[in-house]
Amino acid sequence: MPKSKKRKRADKKSAEDAAVIAARKPWRPPRLIQRLSTSQNRSKSGIDGHFEFDYMGSAEFEFGALNKALKAMRAAPDIHPEPIQISVEGIPDFWYVGTQIEEIIDWVKLFIVDQHSGKREIWLKERTDLRRAVDKDGRWLPDGWWAIDQPVPWLIFLNRESAKIWLRYM
Repeated sequence: MPKSKKRKRADKKSAEDAAVIAARKPWRPPRLIQRLSTSQNRSKSGIDGHFEFDYMGSAEFEFGALNKALKAMRAAPDIHPEPIQISVEGIPDFWYVGTQIEEIIDWVKLFIVDQHSGKREIWLKERTDLRRAVDKDGRWLPDGWWAIDQPVPWLIFLNRESAKIWLRYM
């Protein structure tokens, strides 16, 4: 069978799998949050030309995890076409990219508060540097976080423009 037909079949299967999983339970607390920052890398195309993905140092982030998460997002029928503003008292606004399921958005707010407060009651595989990024404390700071191990992955950004750029590739 030609390679392109295999790929189309695999993409269709992964889209069906994502839809089945999302129908069972649209979210679960994430363990894998990919840090990313907005950049203009003219030598790359697509999402890689606009975002720099931080090396996470764990095997869970390798072996196609980012591609699987991107495919799942593209297959999700209900990704909101505009970034959704998330406001939490005492913390700058974030811009959410994902489904409009209220349960997920409420959980994302709890995630933001947990990571900004430094309590770290939500256990993750790697640090998020969310507080450092909000406080602009350091050199390389992420301005986006991508929950890649979700039935329907989601992202949050510190600025609306980055969220809009991401949505162009959905």
